This record gives sequence, C-alpha cells and structure tokens, in this order.
Amino acid sequence: MKTKFKMYKTIGVICIFIVTLVSCTDDLNITPNDDQTVLSENLFEDEAAYKQVLAGIYANLALTGTDGPESSNLKNIDAGTSQFGRVLLYTQTLSADQMIWSYENDPGTREIQRNIWTAQNPLLLGMFSRAHLSVALANNFLRETTEAKLDSRNVSEDTRAI
Repeated sequence: MKTKFKMYKTIGVICIFIVTLVSCTDDLNITPNDDQTVLSENLFEDEAAYKQVLAGIYANLALTGTDGPESSNLKNIDAGTSQFGRVLLYTQTLSADQMIWSYENDPGTREIQRNIWTAQNPLLLGMFSRAHLSVALANNFLRETTEAKLDSRNVSEDTRAI
C-alpha cells in the first residue's frame, strides 16, 4: 500500500513539474490588434517619428492628454489637476503666500494655500505624476537615440541635428 502511494506521489510531482515547464511557452508573445497601437520596435522606422516623439515630450508639459481638454494620459488623475504649468503655479505660489486664490473649491487648492496638505492632495499627485511621466518619456527617447541605434536605423544627419 505504501509503495503504491509513493509511486503515485512521485508520478504526481513529475507531472506538476512537467506542466509548469511547458505551460507558459509563447503565451506572452502577442501582437496587439489595435491599429492605433505602435510597438516600440516599429515606432522609429520612419525618420519623422524622432521629431514627433520629441514634440510629444515637450507637449507633455503643456497638455494633459491627446484627446481634448478633458483627457489625461495619466491614469486615475483628473486632467485639470495634472497640467504641469497649473500645478507648478499652485505648488510654488500658493504654498509660499505669493498669491491668494479665492477659488478654494478647486480640489487641493485650499489645503495648499493654507499649508495643511497631505500626500493625498490631488495637485501634488498630479505634479508628481506629470513630472515622472516627463522623465520617463525623455529617458526612453535618449535610449532610442544612441549613436548605435541611429546608425542601425540609417538615420540622416538632418534628423540627428534636431
């Protein structure tokens, strides 16, 4: 009886081991079906993309999203509380008493103006998120514009001068 149990246990362990080794092969190698999604390896096939991506990095500091004034490219953050210029003005001038803002019903402004903010202040979250997105976009652009990558993609000198 004990030998049968040991044999079944050994077979069970071997089956679990085999299943875990083979279960994930090629499951993550997918191609998106969305026509508007561009994969990173295909983005810089066109030389105009370098200028467009660079413009997008700077636009991130002025815009909140690409689909109009209510859109935000930051998840779970209101577009109005994540525009870089607006939150920069709020965090620098309201907290230092350089400006009195009478519209304290805007989310987070009352707390900043009275210096009673917390880590959950929507304006501070918007500032933090927008700044970190800008850094991530700039770092990715720098990774994609190394001399080796530009040479492998045969990028012209005119585009490199941008």
